[in-house]
Amino acid sequence: MGVSLSRRAFLGGAEPTPAPDSPRLAVVGQGCLAARGVYCRSCAESCEAAALRIRPLPGGRAEIAIDPDRCTGCGDCLGVCPVEALSLQQRPPDDA
Repeated sequence: MGVSLSRRAFLGGAEPTPAPDSPRLAVVGQGCLAARGVYCRSCAESCEAAALRIRPLPGGRAEIAIDPDRCTGCGDCLGVCPVEALSLQQRPPDDA
């Protein structure tokens, strides 16, 4: 049986260490560049599950949406964010 590595591990980054038996979900914080009007798609481009969507809004800002049905909680989006605006949080019980 082979070992499966995430993109982050393959590129030499540290693997996130979620708590055992605790499903995670990516969450975007207030420091997000795209939400502040700066062009950035790093998180969406790094998400193999295509769970992150960036929707342009008037005035150059964007809305970042995370599809909880697609998000695997892998953490690949965390390390590519230049301002560390993403985090992994425990999924709500009805979402897990």
